[in-house]
Amino acid sequence: MGKRLGIHHKNVAKWVEHFAKTGRIEPAGKLDPYAERIAAMTEADPARSTNRLWAEFKEKEGCEVAYSRFSRFLAEIGFSRDPATKLLQRNRPLSDEGG
Repeated sequence: MGKRLGIHHKNVAKWVEHFAKTGRIEPAGKLDPYAERIAAMTEADPARSTNRLWAEFKEKEGCEVAYSRFSRFLAEIGFSRDPATKLLQRNRPLSDEGG
């Protein structure tokens, strides 16, 4: 289901578990609707620092989010910094994240 909706499989699992316990559906994470835009910004300039990417995202989208949450979200959608090149790279496509 996560793959089809473009949502990380860990988020789907959390929602299912929460629903099973409470019978309620909670809203998506604050950054989930921006996943494609964040990925595009990251891929456009993979040498950019995560701090600069975060600042540009906040300015462009008007979405206030903590740096630590933004950084974790980058990892959740498959990005990490290559130790050899120091470039942000995607370890897996957004569409392959959930199942």
